[in-house]
Amino acid sequence: MDMEKGWMHVGEDQHGFTMIELMLVVTVTLLIATMAFSTLDSTVLSGDTAQSVSETEENVRAGMSFLARDLIAAGAEIAVGGISVPVGFLPGGVFYSVMPFANRGPSINGMQTDRVMVIYNQLALQGLDVNQSAVAYKIYGVGGIDPNGLSITIDTTAPNPDASTVAPGDVLLVKTNGATAISALGYVTDKSVPATIYFTPGDPLNLNVAGAASKLGALSCQVAQDPGCVDTGVAFKVNIVQYFIDNSGANPVLMRQLNGQPPSQLALNIENLKLNYILRDGSSSPNPANPPNIRKAGIFIMGRSGRRGTLNKTYYRFPSSCQVATRNLAYNSSG
Repeated sequence: MDMEKGWMHVGEDQHGFTMIELMLVVTVTLLIATMAFSTLDSTVLSGDTAQSVSETEENVRAGMSFLARDLIAAGAEIAVGGISVPVGFLPGGVFYSVMPFANRGPSINGMQTDRVMVIYNQLALQGLDVNQSAVAYKIYGVGGIDPNGLSITIDTTAPNPDASTVAPGDVLLVKTNGATAISALGYVTDKSVPATIYFTPGDPLNLNVAGAASKLGALSCQVAQDPGCVDTGVAFKVNIVQYFIDNSGANPVLMRQLNGQPPSQLALNIENLKLNYILRDGSSSPNPANPPNIRKAGIFIMGRSGRRGTLNKTYYRFPSSCQVATRNLAYNSSG
């Protein structure tokens, strides 16, 4: 009996968790877990936001850098009055160093975007003196410029450079030597003969035209003089660069097109491109009637994130602007 009482006494002294205590412990544990997961989720979201902001700003700066560089180079070794070109290339028939096309791009979010095209000596981007004779291919000889505009022949006599670096797809600016130098553009289509460069019609830029309508053929002295006259002049590579926004895909992209080749993606998720030009008289215009008067270009680019924010479900947008001097036109006192 005493033993029973002892056992009973031991059992009465043991205590377990009550239902209220268990519920309290579970509640506190869930609260701590919720706070931990909330902190982790916020950290992940903050990381995603920072990455999205960084990518957006990097895209905008990349597009701005390339466009500013090409605008600064525009006009190197190009006549102030422009170059006469076929209307199939430009309806106006004259190609200036900077060709503004205000509101000629796609409309995005109700904003009409711009396009712009520039031309310059290819070596301008390398910091070289583009007037050095060593960078030009010399034209000298009877029929040096085909009167039909289909070819030019290079004088490869030392120390003149040969044409080994010229390839199909290049664009050449051909200039005559004389009291009044005139020039024309040609899109290289064939280089199978070492000293002869061919310009067959049907090129991507519609620069090559045969016969009486050829701007290149008009440079031949045979057109104005006689079959035995000697053509003299130079030819050198130029870059024709166009910038525009392509909105045909899922996301808008800033494109850069060189010499009529397939355009390349320069910056992703660019929603707007606008340019405003400062003119010789100090006035400004997004579409000046006389492009040779351009002295500076103001660039505005609007980029956005590649995806919407997780919390606010909106895009992060980053606007950027800068102004550059078109250095090859800035000191032009004519026009």
